[in-house]
Amino acid sequence: MVQKMPSKPSLEMNDIIFERSGFRLDIAHFSAQEVVALVGTSGCGKTSILRLIAGLEKPKTGNITIANEKVTDIEKGIFLTPQKRNVGYVFQTPRLLPHLSVMANIALKPIEGEQIKIIEQLGITPLLKKATGGLSGGEAQRVALARALVTNPSILLLDEPLSAIDPKGKAELVEYFSQILPKLNIPIIYVTHSLEEAGKIAKNFVMMEKGKIILSGDAPSVLSHENSEQADGIGSVLSGNIIKKEGDGLATIAIGKQKVQIFGAKLQLNSNVSIHLWARDIILAHTAPKGISARNALDGFISDIVELNNGVVQVKVQVEGKEISAIVMARTIKEMKLKTNSKIVVLFKSAAVQQINTK
Repeated sequence: MVQKMPSKPSLEMNDIIFERSGFRLDIAHFSAQEVVALVGTSGCGKTSILRLIAGLEKPKTGNITIANEKVTDIEKGIFLTPQKRNVGYVFQTPRLLPHLSVMANIALKPIEGEQIKIIEQLGITPLLKKATGGLSGGEAQRVALARALVTNPSILLLDEPLSAIDPKGKAELVEYFSQILPKLNIPIIYVTHSLEEAGKIAKNFVMMEKGKIILSGDAPSVLSHENSEQADGIGSVLSGNIIKKEGDGLATIAIGKQKVQIFGAKLQLNSNVSIHLWARDIILAHTAPKGISARNALDGFISDIVELNNGVVQVKVQVEGKEISAIVMARTIKEMKLKTNSKIVVLFKSAAVQQINTK
């Protein structure tokens, strides 16, 4: 007889209506089984979803299931308290108790087995006897993450955990989270307003706007979504193969018949990679200039020119069968005499390229 493997924990939310102080959250369906980045501008409802999952808020309608257990079902009168939901929650600030040591903040009783392994993986073993007051922002958030994980939660919720950390500490933790979180084997909802941050941590995205889910899917499909209300939300995704690596960390990617150089010290030769480009970082030129810092120049042609609501223009360029968007001033269209079907060169720095987590 073949033994059935235990199913992986999952989250299901259905028919959720939640209202508070003029705000309405309307979620027909939301699910997660791995790391999901919940993205969108401030006030769109990201944190409200986490609070509903954790039982800190009660919806007007709908049901929520965590690891096959119904924790909320308004129609059936089910609403488990937060203590009974087995949810790990990491907030924007660590919320550590200053009068206790790091170890006491993580657990009030001795830890063992897998709990010890979690602390080792998070790299905080040397901090266990220290007071929390002397921790850096990044260290404090790792302690908060350990506190959430040692209870062996069925789901982990992270509410903009890097928003209060300095840029250096944030970069380190983004790298750290990208390695640790996918290995936890539980659904993880990672809330952030930064698409760049999310793209390094999650492979699945849910984008929200005004209390509703407007788009969900893998990182490439969501990161290339055109948000016409906000020019900063426009980006493009390219995929290619690593054909060369150099000693200074530069990697060369073949995009069709053309090449792009990015910082990719950890990339493997001959592996596939997807990269994201923000439209705001793209420069257009009629010919590839010389003697500039931007290392990348791709030949293409203009497929469309779209006027946006905020007084700027989106120029769509076809490159090797893929579309790259650039944001320019309206007068640039006239000064450069840009028009559809005309040839154009797309320029961008290697430092402007973001690798997307697709594994």
